[in-house]
Amino acid sequence: MKQIGEGNLTIGKTLKLANGVSVTFDGWVPWAGLQISHDPAQGYLLFSALAMVVGLLGSLGIRRRRVWVRAARGIRTGTDRLP
Repeated sequence: MKQIGEGNLTIGKTLKLANGVSVTFDGWVPWAGLQISHDPAQGYLLFSALAMVVGLLGSLGIRRRRVWVRAARGIRTGTDRLP
């Protein structure tokens, strides 16, 4: 693309370029493009995000408790009976 001229135009002004072309600025009209869409998965996404936030808050707010279990081989108690 080659530049053939430049200038500032106001409404109703005409600019003549070096190659004989004239450009007239007639004005402008304000406009807006709107789009309406529907995505059925957004409800599932919102539920999942809320579940993650509740889970995170629950894990941060609940006090941690540690349970230690000792496993040993060969020790039998009276309640351990093999069929």
